[in-house]
Amino acid sequence: MSARPLDLVVFGATGFTGSLVAEYLDEHAPPTLRWAVAGRDPERLEALRLRLRSSPEIRVADVTDAASIERLAAETAVLTSTVGPFARYGEPVVRACAAAGTHYLDITGEPAFVRRSREIADETARATGAMIVHCCGFDSIPADLGCLFTVSQLPGAGPKTVHATVQVSGSPSGGTWASVLEGFGTPAPRRRAGPRTPKTPRKPTPALRWSPEVQRWAVRLPVIDPVIVGRSARALPEQYGADFTYHHLLAVSGLGRAASLGLGVGALATVARSSVARRWLSKLRPSGSGPDAETRAQSWFKLTFAASSAEGRVVCEVRGGDPGYTETSKMLAECALLVAMERPAIGGGVHTPAVAFGLPGVSRLQAAGLHFEVVEKVLSA
Repeated sequence: MSARPLDLVVFGATGFTGSLVAEYLDEHAPPTLRWAVAGRDPERLEALRLRLRSSPEIRVADVTDAASIERLAAETAVLTSTVGPFARYGEPVVRACAAAGTHYLDITGEPAFVRRSREIADETARATGAMIVHCCGFDSIPADLGCLFTVSQLPGAGPKTVHATVQVSGSPSGGTWASVLEGFGTPAPRRRAGPRTPKTPRKPTPALRWSPEVQRWAVRLPVIDPVIVGRSARALPEQYGADFTYHHLLAVSGLGRAASLGLGVGALATVARSSVARRWLSKLRPSGSGPDAETRAQSWFKLTFAASSAEGRVVCEVRGGDPGYTETSKMLAECALLVAMERPAIGGGVHTPAVAFGLPGVSRLQAAGLHFEVVEKVLSA
């Protein structure tokens, strides 16, 4: 990649999560980093810049103006995006970054968008050297890097099974709520015809499981995390084993809570298929809104990974504070700094976080305050 005027751009910097990313970089980025805040409203960008001690540069760009997005991608080495819903606004940015050879990171958790991105951008990104890395927030850094950290504790390349149990307390922002509605309302794009690679049949995640690691019932969680972990495992068989199984579940307080949660998710998925209903539901939490600092300070998450193989058993935890915003902004910013400053040489393409950042990403996030810990480890003699 040729030299660019900027090392890093935060696109969507005046949004709720984007402003948190900018504030994190303002506090933690090295003074030599050349970075900018970007969005469509120059006045709001200037107001944000004035709040930041490092006075980043300003770039005006709008997803409805393809030329502005192409210019933005062409003048930076790394572009991070918090502009969602990504199924609606993300494709022009991904296309521009792939074409320009610019590394791209976002915080989407929308499966249809990630699948579409692979279809439209993977080949181009491989040719230009651009790393396109989705899901660099709570979806799916804790699950993907946490699972990589866990399986790295088990030697050998034989079959490995991991049960991940999620415990979380937090409040969604308007942007996250919009992405959830968009995800339920956007049909998955059809796959293009072509040769299929053989895959080991997946063992389905149980709808309900007693998790002895957290002493709670856990229910199947319809999120993108297990898809991302599965892709990482197929890309890195030497770490995950030739036959890898992953189950992703949410801990609940009891069987009654499990039933009500399942009914609620099912009802929301059905209602959100209507565009009229989505517009009405979006008003419940408007875009740009989010939990206040006090609420975020009381929020937390923990993922517990129980892994087993012929070589033994290991239990690991990934823990942090407010998952959706405080920690998501930290995760995105630290991953972007890793790419901007260390330039991992994995080649271009649409990659998962575990493939793009690997164990160096785990170490960086540990240094930033996230907890990746081995709780129990028993290896065979």
